[in-house]
Amino acid sequence: AGIAQHVNDQPVAVAPILDTAALTSGFAARNAARGETGLGNYAAYTPDGMRIEAQPQVVELSSLIASHAPDGTVNPAYPHAEGIQPRDRSNAASQAQITELASRREPDRRQPSPEASTGAPIVNAGNVVESGNGRVMALNRVYSDPNLQDQAAAYRAMIAARGHDIEGRQQPGLIGRRLSDLSPEDTTRFARGANERA
Repeated sequence: AGIAQHVNDQPVAVAPILDTAALTSGFAARNAARGETGLGNYAAYTPDGMRIEAQPQVVELSSLIASHAPDGTVNPAYPHAEGIQPRDRSNAASQAQITELASRREPDRRQPSPEASTGAPIVNAGNVVESGNGRVMALNRVYSDPNLQDQAAAYRAMIAARGHDIEGRQQPGLIGRRLSDLSPEDTTRFARGANERA
């Protein structure tokens, strides 16, 4: 990031580098106090009470199949016909929401959550994002925008503090890998439910 800033005649921001150690130790201390390693499976629920089990995993963000690109362009590789993305992520309101999400320096809100509509995106075995397409789009912006490198550093530190190895990963993304076996109908129900606020 520092090299990119220098090449583009921008001020080189060293604060994220200096803050990363403090941030990591802060997350680790908090998790240790709670008795959490951050690596165990967890349950996530839709507002209507549908429960799935997921496993926290770190993947390259580019490996995820999101419904839309960060600029709102529809992703043809996403299974739109299955009805698992009820939101139009290409409209102006959605794009404004994604811009706002990307601007937040709130890594704790990207951890696995019992609410399927928040936290780490929930992804199926084929890397299709079932809940959290907007969050994936926002993370792609965080990694690609030189002005959002503070957010990227804080996000990486949070992942490492949870006990995940991010060594060698270009753009690590913390996801919840859905372990529950769902029928196509239940998959659609889950994805639609997870797009509703709790």
